[in-house]
Amino acid sequence: MQKLSDMHNKYSPELSLILLILQNQLNNTKFMQLLLQIRWDYLYTLIIRHRVIEQVYSKLKNTPQIPANFIAKLRQTNHQIKFNLLNMHAETIRITRILEEHDLPYIIVKGIPLAIEIYGGSDKRQCKDIDLWVTPDNLEKVQKLLINAGYLQTLPSYQLSGYKKNYYLCHKHDLAFFHSERKVEIELHFRLEYFGINFFKFNQVATQQIISNKDQIVTLQHDYHVLYLMLHGAIHAWSRLRWLHDIYLYVTQDKCNLTNVYQLSLELDCSHIVLQTLSLLDKVYNYQTPEINQLLSKIDKRSILLAQAAYQFIVADYELTGGHGIFSKMFFKYRFYLAKLAAKGQRHQAIFGDLFKIDRLFPYFNLPRGCEFGYYLLYPLWIIKYIITRK
Repeated sequence: MQKLSDMHNKYSPELSLILLILQNQLNNTKFMQLLLQIRWDYLYTLIIRHRVIEQVYSKLKNTPQIPANFIAKLRQTNHQIKFNLLNMHAETIRITRILEEHDLPYIIVKGIPLAIEIYGGSDKRQCKDIDLWVTPDNLEKVQKLLINAGYLQTLPSYQLSGYKKNYYLCHKHDLAFFHSERKVEIELHFRLEYFGINFFKFNQVATQQIISNKDQIVTLQHDYHVLYLMLHGAIHAWSRLRWLHDIYLYVTQDKCNLTNVYQLSLELDCSHIVLQTLSLLDKVYNYQTPEINQLLSKIDKRSILLAQAAYQFIVADYELTGGHGIFSKMFFKYRFYLAKLAAKGQRHQAIFGDLFKIDRLFPYFNLPRGCEFGYYLLYPLWIIKYIITRK
């Protein structure tokens, strides 16, 4: 098995502490050594970035060596996140009941079902929204039901009709909604795909039911869920540890069959992403099993390079999606990473698929039928505006 031996990035003391906590390997000797080096403001920033506040707070809250003001800050943030998650849990139940009443099939991806199943409670895994997946044929029906349930569509911000609708449904994969009173956001997916990587269609996946307070939530069967989580983490370059931690918990709790996950990935031509993920488990979590070693015996140069690139994003000083845009020092590295990540024949889409966003013009211009080419003519002016204003 090839190793990621040429990765020389050194963890900061703060990231080292987080990793030891996530692996339950924080002993007194290691902790005391790290304690002398910790920058508490930076540690808080990393905890928020990697979305692991529950895991870190639960380990440190009763530790006397931790500054009281730091623990107080963690406690306040953690309580607010728990409140939001409990609210999101209730809203997940409400929305799924509405869909079931109207006999509309759905799948909740990640979110509350994942938290319940592998974290042990709906308030133990931070998430920002409800990922609701429906068939394209039912998209408009579910859209109307969400609006009737008090949601306002926030993405796209323009009416979907004519050319704009055709463009959006072809180039995008979800709509976004927000409930101003309940403070809950829903991403309504009509397909699951990313730049150059497609997931199975709605009617091709296996599902299961998670029971919560006598209600059922339909979600992906474990092996399909793990594969989707791998694709999701990979497309974001694993820049948040929580995505890798999801996989770590699935594997350590023996709730998935990695060999079957690998076989499913062959159908999507994305086995390199499975091998990348397992390589990162080995490198970042120092976690190996005979099954993982057997799968990693198939690793190729492409998967090794992808794991090396993702490792750089994990240890970077800032989050990849932190709004740095074209001014980010990681931007071009990420573009090359996406090109290598994409399935065969999809590299052009991966590199350029979201660079030419003519839909940014749609809220401001409504060109008549037959003049749609005008959006492409106007788009360079939009780019110049963005470069000048960075907005």
